[in-house]
Amino acid sequence: MGKGLNQKSCLVLQKDCKDPMADTKEGNKTSITGFILLGFGNLHELQIFLFLLFVVICIVTVAGNILFIALVVADQHLHIPMYFFLGNLSCLETCYSSTILPRLLASLLTEDRTISVSDCLIQFDIFGSL
Repeated sequence: MGKGLNQKSCLVLQKDCKDPMADTKEGNKTSITGFILLGFGNLHELQIFLFLLFVVICIVTVAGNILFIALVVADQHLHIPMYFFLGNLSCLETCYSSTILPRLLASLLTEDRTISVSDCLIQFDIFGSL
């Protein structure tokens, strides 16, 4: 054995060393019930300000995108491929904002930093299906 290596470290370096947890029949029975959101956790004094800021940003974004879609649909001169593409992007942005921001706003308002696994999967499925 070389200097600084004891018997335990030599056993770890061997290729045929077995994992002691691999022989257990029961395995890990831990179930995950939720996740902790860490975003703005340390900014307690700014939570109301951040809530109001994100509400204003959300309202302006959704209203602007809906206004753009209504304008493209109403004006016959804007029925060209470029505005059709921009209208689709506006619709997608409205849907993405409606998927993510409500949970962020609820987290800022209630100081509840957890999200259940089922809620997370539903949000991920909606976000991914867009």
